[in-house]
Amino acid sequence: MREGRRTILVVDDQQDERTIQRAMLTHLGYEVREAQDGESALAAARDSPPDLVLLDVAMPRMDGFSVCRALRADERTSRVPVLFFTASVVGDLAEMATAAGGQGILAKPVDPRAVAREVSRILGEEAP
Repeated sequence: MREGRRTILVVDDQQDERTIQRAMLTHLGYEVREAQDGESALAAARDSPPDLVLLDVAMPRMDGFSVCRALRADERTSRVPVLFFTASVVGDLAEMATAAGGQGILAKPVDPRAVAREVSRILGEEAP
């Protein structure tokens, strides 16, 4: 367990996806907060900026790329790293993630080892 638990905001419109991510990240020693859509994610991040946002690309009303651009535009959240995840297999999503300000993208269903590696890389920690 690490000192001063790092906080990860998991954003997905699917409750089962949030539950899976919460269980995995909590097991790795992170504090996890959840948001079910882009608007609630922005409010949560602005209220108390997390150490990382794990963000679904495909959500109704406001997709993950729009959320990331909004995070980048706000001085309170402009430096919070974003790791995208998606069920889509479109080839240019990695470029779109980078263009929106993200630090990476993972495919769903997510491999817990890949999530652990990417979260550790982004937060500058040793991989569990």
